[in-house]
Amino acid sequence: MEGQGQDRTDKEIQDSRQEPAVVKNDVEEQVETLDLDEEYQVTQSGEDGKRFEFDGMWATLRSTQSKSMRRYITKKRNISGKLSDSSNKQGIKDTVEVMAKVLIVDWGSMGKNGVMNFRGKPVDNSYKDKVKVLTALAVLRDKIYGICNTFSNFKDDDGDDVLD
Repeated sequence: MEGQGQDRTDKEIQDSRQEPAVVKNDVEEQVETLDLDEEYQVTQSGEDGKRFEFDGMWATLRSTQSKSMRRYITKKRNISGKLSDSSNKQGIKDTVEVMAKVLIVDWGSMGKNGVMNFRGKPVDNSYKDKVKVLTALAVLRDKIYGICNTFSNFKDDDGDDVLD
């Protein structure tokens, strides 16, 4: 009795590798075609920037899949390793540079005056201030990079996204 029910012929194995069984309904099924171009195309907000609100601040961000990002990466052949690689200083420097120059279009505070402070000084939208803040605050850098790197965040071009 050993192995009973487990022995399969070569034909049965071959048949099981064929197309999976399809359960047919009484109603004729309509199969929609998945348009990969449409599904994975970067929307206009991914290219131009989309406003996100989180942690008491707002930021207009571009997708990491945007043409601006691809052009920048192509131009900067010396970017080492993988972006967002916080295991080495060069990875952090490269990520911060790309974020400050390409991904973060604008940012500010949700407070009444809209001013953000860092170490007691106001922060504006300059490259220098972005680099200073993103280099020092890994949690903020990772959060913003995560938003930019999540393709579905840019699928809907309507309005702002409020993130938890």
